Amino acid sequence: MNKEKVNKLIDSIDSGLNDIEEDQQPVMQALTEYVRADVRDLKEELNSKPVMPKVFDEWLTGLKKDKAWTDYFILKRLNLIFFENLVGSSNEHKMYYDWLCKNDKKDIKKYQKCVNAVLNGYEVDK
Repeated sequence: MNKEKVNKLIDSIDSGLNDIEEDQQPVMQALTEYVRADVRDLKEELNSKPVMPKVFDEWLTGLKKDKAWTDYFILKRLNLIFFENLVGSSNEHKMYYDWLCKNDKKDIKKYQKCVNAVLNGYEVDK
């Protein structure tokens, strides 16, 4: 399911909550407010950008200086770094050893976060 469809689904749920809430008992109104808060949180999370460490930003910014590095090639490079341990530049070395593979343990969630950041944008951790 793509992001637009998920947003429409969330809006539909929110609209349905409005219908349920009208002319209902206080308990039902409280329940719909509780669900509505969860829907708002879900929508905010869906539309937010991941916060990435500075070392990731330095690596990606360095690659994007060369226009030949499209998202496709950046993701291929990320795969080589993460899955094959093929670390080249000092920026890659720092990103891999200081963040992606801390204490010799690869973190697949960080890898997934990198993919999401490349494809959908990101904010830099301060």
